[in-house]
Amino acid sequence: MIQVLLGLLAGSLLIALTVTVQAKFIEPSLWPALRYNLMILPIIYIANTLLNVSFTKGQGSFGSLAVVVGTQVGIYMTCLVIFSAFLLHQYPSWNTLFGVALLVAGAIVLNR
Repeated sequence: MIQVLLGLLAGSLLIALTVTVQAKFIEPSLWPALRYNLMILPIIYIANTLLNVSFTKGQGSFGSLAVVVGTQVGIYMTCLVIFSAFLLHQYPSWNTLFGVALLVAGAIVLNR
């Protein structure tokens, strides 16, 4: 179970970091975005592999794919809020924090 959670955390962290870095440093036009996405392809491959293994093992451990995916969504959104605050200086509003709290609570409810 710890391996599943660590895989979900690592995969979600990598994807959230690449998205936040793209929003901060990459010009929003076709060629810079394409070049950036080609450069981070190995990182995205590793992140997706970690998530794939975690989804497969988690589904077996928890007995429900919805629990695993719900947990991953909560982790990913939390990572995005943290990276947005530190890298983009976009601090979360109460609505954002409430929404993330609802996602985390939903994952907990799914797990019961």
